[in-house]
Amino acid sequence: MSHSSLAHAFPPSSTSTTGDNLNELLENFPLKNFKKGASIVKEGQTPKHIYYIQSGKVLTLTSYPNSEKVLANGLFVKGEFVNFQALTNSQPDNHSVKALSKVSVRQIPTIAFLSLMRQHQFLNQMVIHNIVRQLDQKTTHCHQTVLYNSNQRIVQFLLDYVSKAGERVGYEWVVRDFLTQAQIALLSNTGRQTVSTLLNDLRRENIIHFTRKYMVVRDLDLLKAYLLKAQ
Repeated sequence: MSHSSLAHAFPPSSTSTTGDNLNELLENFPLKNFKKGASIVKEGQTPKHIYYIQSGKVLTLTSYPNSEKVLANGLFVKGEFVNFQALTNSQPDNHSVKALSKVSVRQIPTIAFLSLMRQHQFLNQMVIHNIVRQLDQKTTHCHQTVLYNSNQRIVQFLLDYVSKAGERVGYEWVVRDFLTQAQIALLSNTGRQTVSTLLNDLRRENIIHFTRKYMVVRDLDLLKAYLLKAQ
C-alpha cells in the first residue's frame, strides 16, 4: 500500500505512518491466498481473526434464511482491514466474507491484533477511523436505498467503486477485475437485468466501456451528471 493511498484512506496526524511501516508491522503474520469465490470467513464460523488485504477484492455478506436472501454489507480492497466484529466477538452467525477475485490477506489473530493496537497508536487510530467510515457508508447506503431509484443506486455504486479501486489513466479512469452484473446488483440492491440495461446505456452513450476484466470511465463528470438524468 503506497503512502499516497494510505493518506487518502486515513487522515493525517502526528502519529501517522507509511504503508511500509504497516506492512512491516504485519509481515510476520500468515499470508493466506484465496481463489475467486472462496470463503474467507464462513457463515456460522466463530470470529478469530482480523484480515488485512494485501491484494484483491473482498465482499462481506449477511444471509437471511427466512426470506432466502443474501445482502451485501461492503466491498473491501487492497490496504483495508476486514472482520472488525471479531474484536468484540460480536460477529453474527449469518455473516460471511468472500473473495471477489484472487485475494491475498494477512491473517491476524484477534488477541494479537488487540495487542498491536495497544502498542501502536497509529494502528489504534486506523481502526477507529475504519469503523467510523464503515458506519458512515452503511448509513449512506440505507439513505440511498430510500431516496434513489435503481438506476441512481447503480450509478452511485459505480462512482464509489471508481473512487475506491480505480486508477487514473490520462483523462480516463480504469478499474481492473471488474465485477459481474450479479455482483453489482447485489452491492447496489438492484436487479441484474436493471444493471445490464444501465451499463449498456452508459456504454452506448460513450460514458463507460467495460468487459469482464475491466471497466473504463471515459468521462467521470458525465457519469456524475447521469445521477440527475437517472431520476
